[in-house]
Amino acid sequence: MPAKEPLWSKNFILICVGQFLMVPAFYAAMSTFTLFLETQMRLSGALLGALASCSIVSAIFARPLAGHWLDTLGR
Repeated sequence: MPAKEPLWSKNFILICVGQFLMVPAFYAAMSTFTLFLETQMRLSGALLGALASCSIVSAIFARPLAGHWLDTLGR
């Protein structure tokens, strides 16, 4: 029986740190994006909400597709 590799390995910790840095950056970019559209483009609140929602939903659907493409086409 092969020895189990521990969960808290160097790669696991690096992946966790990367995710903890990426997620706040994504949401900070979303709030900055809507603030830019509000001040520069003078869009209404309802349209800003719809654009932010579309951006978040498209990111949710794009991530699994990108992962599948990376696995099938190569990294």
